[in-house]
Amino acid sequence: MKSAVNAVPFLCSSMSSMKTRSFKKPAWRVSIRQSLVLLFVLTYLAGPANATTWELQNGGLLVPNRATTITLVRTSAGKTPQTTQTVTSPGSQALPDRLWLTPADSANVVMPEYADVKNNRADVPIFVRGSRTVSIELRDSINGTSQTITRDVKRVANSSGEKPWLPRLTIQGEDGLPVTLANQSTTVVLELVPGAGAMPASAQIVVRDSRDRTVISRFFNTFELAAGSETITIPAAGEYNVITRLLADPTENLPRARYRTPVPIPYGQTEARFEVSEPRWLVTTQTVLGSRVALEQLPTTATVVAEDQMRMVVFGRHSNEIQRNHWPFAIAGSNLIDMPAAERQTWGVRLLKWQRRLGSSYAPVNVNWSAIQPNPGSFNWTDLNRTLPLYRKEMVRPLLTVTGPAAWEQNPPTETTATQMAWSTMIRHISSQYIPVVWALQPWNHPETVWKDPAQYAKFLLKTADAFQMPNGERIETPPLVTGSLAEFDTNYLGALLTPENKSRLGGIAFDLFPRYPQASPEQNGLERKVAYALDLLRSRQATGLKIYVTGSGWPVGPNGVTPELQANYLVRTHVSALANGAYKITWNSLCDSGTSGSSVASDGMGLLDANLVPRKSGVAYNLMTYALSGITDPGVSIQQNVRITSFNLPLQTNKWPGVIYVAWTNSPNQVQTIQLDMKHGGGVYAFDYLGAEVPAKKIRSVENDAIAGTYEFQIGYNPVYIWDAGKAPNRAPAGRKPVENTDEKTVWKK
Repeated sequence: MKSAVNAVPFLCSSMSSMKTRSFKKPAWRVSIRQSLVLLFVLTYLAGPANATTWELQNGGLLVPNRATTITLVRTSAGKTPQTTQTVTSPGSQALPDRLWLTPADSANVVMPEYADVKNNRADVPIFVRGSRTVSIELRDSINGTSQTITRDVKRVANSSGEKPWLPRLTIQGEDGLPVTLANQSTTVVLELVPGAGAMPASAQIVVRDSRDRTVISRFFNTFELAAGSETITIPAAGEYNVITRLLADPTENLPRARYRTPVPIPYGQTEARFEVSEPRWLVTTQTVLGSRVALEQLPTTATVVAEDQMRMVVFGRHSNEIQRNHWPFAIAGSNLIDMPAAERQTWGVRLLKWQRRLGSSYAPVNVNWSAIQPNPGSFNWTDLNRTLPLYRKEMVRPLLTVTGPAAWEQNPPTETTATQMAWSTMIRHISSQYIPVVWALQPWNHPETVWKDPAQYAKFLLKTADAFQMPNGERIETPPLVTGSLAEFDTNYLGALLTPENKSRLGGIAFDLFPRYPQASPEQNGLERKVAYALDLLRSRQATGLKIYVTGSGWPVGPNGVTPELQANYLVRTHVSALANGAYKITWNSLCDSGTSGSSVASDGMGLLDANLVPRKSGVAYNLMTYALSGITDPGVSIQQNVRITSFNLPLQTNKWPGVIYVAWTNSPNQVQTIQLDMKHGGGVYAFDYLGAEVPAKKIRSVENDAIAGTYEFQIGYNPVYIWDAGKAPNRAPAGRKPVENTDEKTVWKK
């Protein structure tokens, strides 16, 4: 996709082009007194400035490692603060009054990204990890103002002059961040700032999901935890809050479970072999998405010395089938070709690795014709030769877009022999040399801005397709040829491209699917209808062999967009709705926000990762979506009450058995409905929301001689919920072989 913001904006000034001028002294002079009077008059006529500011009430006292709530009050110099909400969404929907908060050190300042404002007041929960200076950027969604508040956070001594211990838990995760994989042992290290008394003897680590359900609760010896010799295992992917408590009690006086890591429940069974240590009332058990876990409860007699909090992200591990071309997930933002050469091997490779972690193996790469061919008789393949191998090494396949104009002329390309030969030679070289890497080729980006008449662009597409033929008449093997991405879906423009000659040469049509109203939902923006119209267009033109490429979609987080929760919500809804209506590939914009490297600029808040590559909620939702919907086929849509239910078949994969997965949500933010679904495959029933929190499944009817199959009830709200009707394990693989696909209930094995 091609985002509206896909390059680093630089503010440049060219002084060399300015001519030297001589100025005469004015014929009149103004005294200092007259200047002051004039300034006063202008200031009075302009009126008092509406300098809206935010102030911390009562000075905003912050104490390290203590959960507290600060109150921010909106004030104004000379005028009443503006509180009228602006209407920019469909259906005359008013925008909420919110204060957006961005700490400079997000790893050590735990707080929400926004707070609702009521009566010019915002109450914000905050937890500062350790003694430090805290800087928080405030952005007012109503007044559009921005400011930064700074506070020193220092330990406060008690009446005896003693300062408390300060714990800080670190997780040895992916890329040095608190990001790990589900069902993988992850090292945790406790850092301590000494305080009053002896070193606390033990620590409790509690992990809670986004619905505040505890999934891990374990006690550790403080010395072993500080030495980095302890690990934790989270049984399911998602977003989690980690609480660490320092205790004065030794571990011998605390409850300990026999099994301290999750125990998987076999497919087709409801329980796992699981023994619980005594006393049972202090060690409880529960099922977390197919695993049995033991929770070591904190005794009421335990002495808590200090506490730490942090956010943790757990990714699902994708199946090996991610390399197959029918996976629909692409992410824009890792366009290494635009980076300085020195950054590609460092920052660029990091971006590609993150793209794979998120579950996408496809990315748009935009190349300028003028960069490849500075003049009609010469080519420069250096950037492509150095960049595309990096994509191949990291197993990310590019959608290569070659766009103009040529270095020696203006848009659109002229039909001169020299220009046509130059274009054809370049396209032929790209197609023949880079086909193992490139998965599709697009001639031009947003062609409707260059070829106002679609018939002219249709001719250009045909000439591009003809370039795939060698001078001796032999056709070369090429990646699919896809139309240039339209900034808006346009039935007439796309229809004009589907000439009889082009239909047999093209591999697909492409258009962006950005919301016209960034504060509104996909349904309010009509995004699903546009994909359905594209499918109807292909059917009406007898071109159903062509694929639908959605080359860009995304919502910004912030005052001009949506909340982090809604961004993640709309991400899932957009992908599921597009897939249900026949989309082949869907590109999300963008991989990360701008900040650390100018080469990965995304418009404010549109990244799945923030500027420091920490996954946002949308990044968590993207990983869960790609994990849950990997390899899906045969979409279907049904409605129960006001709940939309989309179903997909799941083939056999290296990390899951065949079955059916449902994605369900309501279209009203305040509505919760009960639905019933028949679970038929008998391997297991797993329900979890878009951020990985488990959703209760209530069995209301059973099937004879099957512990799993039956009818289940689920509570569905506005946030998407995945319901996986998993199948049972197939027959044991022959020696030395592994399953690759499931066709007509028959497992196919491959050496």
